[in-house]
Amino acid sequence: MKSDVGSPVDVVAGIVEREGRILICRRPAGGEMSGFWEFPGGKIETDETPEEALSREIREELEVEVEVGSMRWETLHRYEELTVHLRFYDCRWRSGEAKNLGVDGHEWILPSRLGEFEFLPADAPLLDSLREGGDSLREGGTPGEGDAPPESVSPREGEKASPADIEAAYRACAEIAAARYENFPVASRLLPARMRPHMAAVYAFARGADDIADEPGEEGEEDPRARLAEWERKLEAAGEGRGEGPAFTALAETIRLFSLPLQPFRDLIAAFRQDLDVHRYPDFPALLGYCRLSANPVGRIVLMLHGAPGEEDLKASDAICTALQLANHLQDVRKDFERGRVYLPQEDLEGFGVSEDELRGEGGSGEMSSAFRALMVHEVRRVRALFAEGLPLLRRTRGALGRELRAIWRGGVAALEGIERAGYDVLRAPPRLGKGDRLRCLFAAAAPVSRLERLAGRGAGERADRDYCRWVVRRSRSNFHLAFLTLPRDRRRALSAVYAFCRVVDDIADSPGEEAEKRRRLGRWKEAVGRLEGRELPHPILRELAWTASVFGLPARRLREVCEGVEMDIGRRRFETFEDLKL
Repeated sequence: MKSDVGSPVDVVAGIVEREGRILICRRPAGGEMSGFWEFPGGKIETDETPEEALSREIREELEVEVEVGSMRWETLHRYEELTVHLRFYDCRWRSGEAKNLGVDGHEWILPSRLGEFEFLPADAPLLDSLREGGDSLREGGTPGEGDAPPESVSPREGEKASPADIEAAYRACAEIAAARYENFPVASRLLPARMRPHMAAVYAFARGADDIADEPGEEGEEDPRARLAEWERKLEAAGEGRGEGPAFTALAETIRLFSLPLQPFRDLIAAFRQDLDVHRYPDFPALLGYCRLSANPVGRIVLMLHGAPGEEDLKASDAICTALQLANHLQDVRKDFERGRVYLPQEDLEGFGVSEDELRGEGGSGEMSSAFRALMVHEVRRVRALFAEGLPLLRRTRGALGRELRAIWRGGVAALEGIERAGYDVLRAPPRLGKGDRLRCLFAAAAPVSRLERLAGRGAGERADRDYCRWVVRRSRSNFHLAFLTLPRDRRRALSAVYAFCRVVDDIADSPGEEAEKRRRLGRWKEAVGRLEGRELPHPILRELAWTASVFGLPARRLREVCEGVEMDIGRRRFETFEDLKL
């Protein structure tokens, strides 16, 4: 079953009770998430109430008749390719012996045994509540006529949360944190047990708001701006101690215990509103302004949970959080483009000669250009520098928080390493952290900061520049490549830079396009190679040429002459005399 993640599928499920036992069933083989256990139920069809759909699904799949009671809990859960709106109802068995008509198996079990079965992730918060014997389900008995209706996992609107409500809400937040992919650990066991629920609550709040902006839905559904306004209203209520739903019940308690200000949370919502309206960023400072709202508040909240941070700590935290955000954007260039967003600065796209059409990946040319790879080398290098700016925070932070921060930092750098291992081809598939990367994050938690410094130092960027030039040489399939292998290392590096430069500018003349645009691009290269010293150079070839000029005294005029020679190919197909050809 596939669906646009922005269009939730309405699903209903029943907690069918019979003599103190609960009916569960296993999903059929061959379908999505086959083999997992779940509570019986299914999709709500058009013109069907949830209660009618639940009775019908249980009858069709198990040949059991039930009496549907009141709703116990509802939630919105996002799987990789599907978002489901789940409603769980308490039900009583009326008649029929369960048969495996539309399922692979079924069991009537005591609530205490629910932990022995592998359930769908969305059911996890409810499982915890049932295992603990809460609400109307009691081992060894059946609810009587006068029993009160079951309570929800979260308090009803306007009611004060009970300790049980708060505990269940924190568990729900922990499930959200565990179910979602991130490049870094969230509320991990590196932290003390008492701190993990609060970290999960902050994550659940931020993730929920982000999902609203990322899944705007289809025509006729509630406008995401209205949903974000409702999210902000619930935040303000949480600030006053009133939690509505698991995420806000937990967040209200965390805000109360730590006296957290609401402004960082408001900033996050402002960023997600911006995602709905701003889809392009003119330059890097504008993108940093977005990260100031979308990423940095989370780091500041984390530091506040562990004490009163100083200004220098906040500054370093901002650098790490921005780097984490940008690393994620670099992984998801194509995915973001399909959502209508481009987080690569327009100035950079223009400067490297990359059109937005190329961001379609296989939907466009299907092949990564040298210009796009050069752009990605530049962006990765810039993000790595931000990680380096955050190192002072790692040096100053001790104990459990220090271990967590080192693991988070290492996960972000591992994301950049994954992009590099993929040859910067993020358009084919987003690079994701593997088991080895996760282990490196764990080791980093126990390692001294000095071991991490080299991962974000200048040497890592220089290696990336060298690798890019070598890639251009190999990609050209020139016989020169084999000759270069016989040279000493420094001369091989220098000639790779020179050849890469010649190859890239020559491709400008040979590629299709308007003559005026080609001359403009060549003019930019000619200007750039004439000023290789004393300024920041964006292109990896330029940085390698600057190194070559400093080591071997390469004169800039020779590089400019290459541009002038290539320019002669533009618009000219014949040479009248041999002297013209010699020039």
